[in-house]
Amino acid sequence: MSHNLYTINNNGGDVASYHGAGLGVLYIGHGGTSTYPTTLNDGDTFEWYDPNPINTVGATLGTGSATGWIDSITLPAGTYWFRGYCAVPVIGTGFLRIRLAEGATDKAQFFGLTPSYYNDGGFQSARSLNHFTVLSSSTVISFTVRPISVTIASDKDRISESQYLFIKRIA
Repeated sequence: MSHNLYTINNNGGDVASYHGAGLGVLYIGHGGTSTYPTTLNDGDTFEWYDPNPINTVGATLGTGSATGWIDSITLPAGTYWFRGYCAVPVIGTGFLRIRLAEGATDKAQFFGLTPSYYNDGGFQSARSLNHFTVLSSSTVISFTVRPISVTIASDKDRISESQYLFIKRIA
């Protein structure tokens, strides 16, 4: 799938130059299909899928639990803007939160997920992220599942198909 790729006048765009990569960008999530490789329980690390991310910011990407999955991002010192989205298929009512952490400190609630209906009869939880941060030194960024009270549905390939994470260094 390529629904997360930019096109202008039916021509594929270079996401780095489109967004002005002067200080660098990291773009993860080109819409590929891969089943989420682990369970999602309270305290688990949330992973991002992209076997070929765009990385002009100089980030180091941590290897997740399966090929193409990323479990952490080490960013050099600087000021960053985060933008992201993900849909997690869930069953039942309740909630799922994914927290953005800088090092060992939770900085922001990334997704405040609650079930919503989608067209094939299941439920999904989807929210977006818009976050700014200033890192005074090289910092490990990760995403942690905080508390979960829903059951993750079996069609976990929706996570890789829907998610993207865009980080732009702005200073």
